[in-house]
Amino acid sequence: MSSLSDKVSLSEEVQSNITDVVDDNLVGNDNNVDDDVTNELVESKSGRKIKPSRKIHENYEDRKKSKSKGTKKSKRQSNPAVVDLENPVDKTPAVEIPSSTPAICGYCHKGHQDDPLESGKMFSIAGVTTHYFCMLFTYNSSQLGADSEGLFGFYGDEVKNQIENGKKKCKYCKKRGATARCNKKHCGVYMHFPCGQESGATFQFMGKMHTYCFMHRVKQKVESFPTPPDTDCVICYEKVDQVLEDFKKIRAPCCGRHFHRDCVQRFAMTSGTQHFKCPNCNNHDEITKEFKKNGVYIPYKDAEWELPGQQDFYNWNDRYVQTKRCSAKECLCKEKEGRSFNEFENEIILCDLCGTNG
Repeated sequence: MSSLSDKVSLSEEVQSNITDVVDDNLVGNDNNVDDDVTNELVESKSGRKIKPSRKIHENYEDRKKSKSKGTKKSKRQSNPAVVDLENPVDKTPAVEIPSSTPAICGYCHKGHQDDPLESGKMFSIAGVTTHYFCMLFTYNSSQLGADSEGLFGFYGDEVKNQIENGKKKCKYCKKRGATARCNKKHCGVYMHFPCGQESGATFQFMGKMHTYCFMHRVKQKVESFPTPPDTDCVICYEKVDQVLEDFKKIRAPCCGRHFHRDCVQRFAMTSGTQHFKCPNCNNHDEITKEFKKNGVYIPYKDAEWELPGQQDFYNWNDRYVQTKRCSAKECLCKEKEGRSFNEFENEIILCDLCGTNG
């Protein structure tokens, strides 16, 4: 029994010595350990109870903040105003090529068109030649400039690079240089602008200038349109043959009237954005939205009859001149001035509609 008690006392003495050594080490390392270090469990970020580390802070939230602050990386902000002085952008305006001068478009490989709408006017810029609409509907192109710079905002380098990189074949003519791509998802059809126009593709002259091939062309939902009394086109006064393909005819959503697409397009080119309206019911907003969605080009310009070169043809200036003269077949005025007399009981009253005849 004595030997067993001696062993127990010896073990307690060794344990006491080990505790003293540990306490001395902890006292010597006060510079590395905070005074508030305890053996109490703290809650981790995941919700578990864990022992605190030796580099514990007064508050666990402070430790998380300091950690995130120490690991935060500064992002270098790019300055969009920095200009590449070594390679300045050429903003030289494009030069329109007269129809009398032979030229070939670098995209569609065609020359001047009889109808400018078929591909737009032809321009020369940065040593290349292009139709404006061929460039306008180039897929993934960048129009970064103002209307007075380059080709209505397309810089010369952009036009030249697009022509050089246009290696796709046209769906309809099988020639290379097709840069207009169908926007239908997973379609991937490329075409030239004039080839697409001839084949019934839809080119939307609005928004993001979307293009749709013949298979995915925009079609009108005419079920909700009003029923017109007949199928006459009120622009050319000829019947719209119902066996025509849908891309050669169009209907007005306001009154349901039938039109030839070519008639509507010529009417839009003459009227411009501000004066374009339904030839039958004078609706503006509804028909403009519907026709633009279906590929009718309504140019942003003044009406033809307001332009300086066309005023004499349309007699537009006559609205500023009111010549008060009696237009009756038998003038009853007995004064010496005759039909020009405009006083007292012989006052000339002008027409409320035209303002010229009285």
